[in-house]
Amino acid sequence: MEIYDLFYKWVPIYLRIPVLVLLFFVILCANGVFLGNLTDMASSLGMYPEHYTAAVNAMYIGMALALMTQVRLKMRFSSKALLLAGLTVMLLMNIVCATTSNPWITILAVFILGFAKMSALMEVYITQLLIWSKQLDTSRFYPFVYFHPVALALAFRASSGRRGTDLGMKYAPIRLRLQSGVRRVAGKGLLRLDIPL
Repeated sequence: MEIYDLFYKWVPIYLRIPVLVLLFFVILCANGVFLGNLTDMASSLGMYPEHYTAAVNAMYIGMALALMTQVRLKMRFSSKALLLAGLTVMLLMNIVCATTSNPWITILAVFILGFAKMSALMEVYITQLLIWSKQLDTSRFYPFVYFHPVALALAFRASSGRRGTDLGMKYAPIRLRLQSGVRRVAGKGLLRLDIPL
């Protein structure tokens, strides 16, 4: 199995990484049914919430089944075709979930969405992994994934101006812990930050 890249060779790395992070974020956030608003969905439609809990579980079942077939699909289709097909099916299933009031159609749509989600997610994951390690070593990639929320939180705080000072006292202990952890990592030379901490 040969892994083909999603980008052309002339696209620089500093453009590939933000596009991949954006795709990663979009793919992970597209669920069809969210646990946070599951009760509101059920009560507004006059249904029991168990149907929508089953829809959330159906998404994870669809993702697990997609993992079993992903290698065969990867050998047959290109990375771009799998990513575009996955994103298109995810869009269509989200439209179905947003417009239907039948819980059984919602469960089926979320199951298909989970299958397509894993198809698109694997392409983005493998491409990001190839940027950080040519031998597909995940130990070099996971610190990058886990650092994103910390870096985004610090960048939001630095750019938010008044909002950062309004919330500063409430979240001061958490912010201090994050900043000290980032300073320790940056002090060891493992990370270069251009924003002041």
